[in-house]
Amino acid sequence: MTVLEAHDVYKTYIGGDGNILSVLNGVNLSGLRGEGIAIVGASGGGKGTRMHVLGARDKPRRGSVVVVVGRGWGDKVVVRARRDAGFYDNYTGLRHTPEMVVDAALQEDAQVIGLSIHSGAHMTLFPAVVQELKRRKATDIVVFGGGIIPEDDIAALKKKGVAELFTPGTPLQDIVDWLRKRFPPGGS
Repeated sequence: MTVLEAHDVYKTYIGGDGNILSVLNGVNLSGLRGEGIAIVGASGGGKGTRMHVLGARDKPRRGSVVVVVGRGWGDKVVVRARRDAGFYDNYTGLRHTPEMVVDAALQEDAQVIGLSIHSGAHMTLFPAVVQELKRRKATDIVVFGGGIIPEDDIAALKKKGVAELFTPGTPLQDIVDWLRKRFPPGGS
């Protein structure tokens, strides 16, 4: 099973002299579960930058990086669809507290938090993330989600501040279209 995949990744910086320094140019890489990957090269060759981009500590200028964490296969499919559509997506994996989710969103300067819950805890956890955003004065971050959620719960969650909910069987393109409408490319 592939657990790490980078496709056509580019990363640039602006140097102290104002010139653009191109560090990663079209990097492609994949790794299988249990496989070791060594990144070697000359000093200043982009090894550290590559590790930061692959570890989701830095964003690529262009391209996609997929790191598979946890066991939520459906989540990974949705993440991949969003990334393929050009959205930067930091998949944090499973079993995070609302505080951990909001911390990650604030660290990444996120515009949106997407949650997926299939355990039946959506009426507790989705509102807890919205409340944590309010507590942290970060209400500009939009929360949406998906999972096995009854219609009555969808209406209640929307009243509690969840912007949109997608249930199993929703075409991936519907999610991408909603995101593009809410967060147009080049928009603020």
